[in-house]
Amino acid sequence: MIQKVKRDTLSQQVTQSLIALIDARDLAPGDTLPSEAQLALEFGASRPVIREALKALQGEGIIEVVTGKNAVIKPISSTMLRKFFERAIAMKSASFRDLIEVRQGLELQSVTLAAQRCGDADIAALEGVMAQMRDHLQDHVRFAEYDVAFHLHIASAAHNPMIYYLLESIRDAMRDNVLQGMRIRFSAEDYARVVARHEAILQALREHNVGAAQQAMQEHFTEALRALDE
Repeated sequence: MIQKVKRDTLSQQVTQSLIALIDARDLAPGDTLPSEAQLALEFGASRPVIREALKALQGEGIIEVVTGKNAVIKPISSTMLRKFFERAIAMKSASFRDLIEVRQGLELQSVTLAAQRCGDADIAALEGVMAQMRDHLQDHVRFAEYDVAFHLHIASAAHNPMIYYLLESIRDAMRDNVLQGMRIRFSAEDYARVVARHEAILQALREHNVGAAQQAMQEHFTEALRALDE
């Protein structure tokens, strides 16, 4: 049965107009929108309608509304995506295998770009995290945190904010994924092998060797997927 097309409410129209205004005026994080009164005049809408539209944008994480002040543009973040992935995992809509398969695609591209673009500061940051991983081999929780940090630093070294935000949005799920792997089959030899995989990735990045970086990352994920089947 075909349903009739529903007309957007006035507040929905104003919400879209506000997004267009932000784009048209090239407003950056920290910039403020005009006051409710000014917006009401500009859009020919009542202040309650403007207020409702602002609340909608706040709910989407685009602006921050503070009572008595003009709305402020918020920095882009992975918050909304993170909530989605947390809910998907919590409700069993996605498994850890699904997560690893998503990570595999993203992180192969991430390490490819990082091998091409990383600088001295990127390598220094990765070396720092690598040292922390070695120092916390017996602490599952801390080791998992540094493992995730290592992969996020690679995403940062790719110098592609979209890749970074996508991976950062699954940070918590990645950490839980690592911890689950540790519970399944981690021995001293397993820790040593995981550290060696990360060191191989880091060495390839130092050398800007794209092929070696891709191979090391692929082997890392192949081993992670194999561990789930054991």
